[in-house]
Amino acid sequence: MKLHSNIKIESIVSKDKTRAAICHPWIDAENGKLIATNGSAMAVIPVELDESDESGHVPCEAFKQARKGVKGEVSMLCNGNVTLPSGAILPRDKSETPPKWQAVMPEKPDSVVAISLNAAMLAKLAEAMGTEGVTLAIESPDRPILVTPAYAGRMGEVRPTCREAVGILMPLRQ
Repeated sequence: MKLHSNIKIESIVSKDKTRAAICHPWIDAENGKLIATNGSAMAVIPVELDESDESGHVPCEAFKQARKGVKGEVSMLCNGNVTLPSGAILPRDKSETPPKWQAVMPEKPDSVVAISLNAAMLAKLAEAMGTEGVTLAIESPDRPILVTPAYAGRMGEVRPTCREAVGILMPLRQ
């Protein structure tokens, strides 16, 4: 499997060991995709596969080791084990089932308003407002986006420091 070293797919996996099926990225060899989810967010990355790559989990550590000292493309062989360019071999857990990523992937609607955002800037704005969750009020693709803290979660997992905080984020120009 080959992918760019800037892709850090392991950053979106679940840390909850009781949810082992989503604690490591999954290669879907039939569709040429690398999938990772934590149950709240999911990343689906197209990858170039070697003919011997097989579907299954890839340990998070494999991505970290494969990126060491590499700029650009990272490669690893993912068949019964994961073989890194350094020659290191990591075992793959074949006991878990794959995430049902296609079942939760929404269809792209016929009519959509697309807004491009700088995700790092949105994260900085959320941090500046003392919150981990935000609500975006979007008037149009070329107008400033109103950003307010969100209080969310079944158990109030996202609790802003100041519910009255407000910010704006300019959309990226296309």
